[in-house]
Amino acid sequence: PDASFDAAYSIEATCCAPDKVGVYGEAFRLLKPGGCFAAYEYCLTRRFDDANPEHRRLRADIEHGGGLPEIARPQEVAAALREAGFELIEARDLAAEAMPGIPWYQPLVGSGLSVASFRSSVAGRRVTNGSLWLLERLGIVPRGTTQVSSLLELAAVALAEAGRLGIFTPMYFVFARKPE
Repeated sequence: PDASFDAAYSIEATCCAPDKVGVYGEAFRLLKPGGCFAAYEYCLTRRFDDANPEHRRLRADIEHGGGLPEIARPQEVAAALREAGFELIEARDLAAEAMPGIPWYQPLVGSGLSVASFRSSVAGRRVTNGSLWLLERLGIVPRGTTQVSSLLELAAVALAEAGRLGIFTPMYFVFARKPE
């Protein structure tokens, strides 16, 4: 029911909603007055340059591979929260505050020589896709599994490169409150 929750949160989920005001508005509707909403959002950073073809390609690959609508900028997230009725308490890119030497995208690119990092390497991705192709042909996994894997790989490669360039963050943190 309306106004029945003290708090709500979203971790890398509302980025999938094509209408940010609408999805934030639903959280707003369900929160009691004074209730809090916190989220991690996918966002383009200030370094993203729409005039740069490589930046545009990476954004398109993240959106296509991740099944996302257009990735928002921080100011668009803030504006959507306010339009939904929230008071924005805090907003910042937590990826920019991460420990030096350990970027958020490290699991997507691997590091060092280990079985865990092999899966993120070019060779590891080829082995995965080849294995899935064979399993698909043998009828062990559903048809389309290889295609889904390729889409996810497209997103992973683009996410890692966009992270390396500093043009994308999966950790734009927002904390908002429904007025009393």
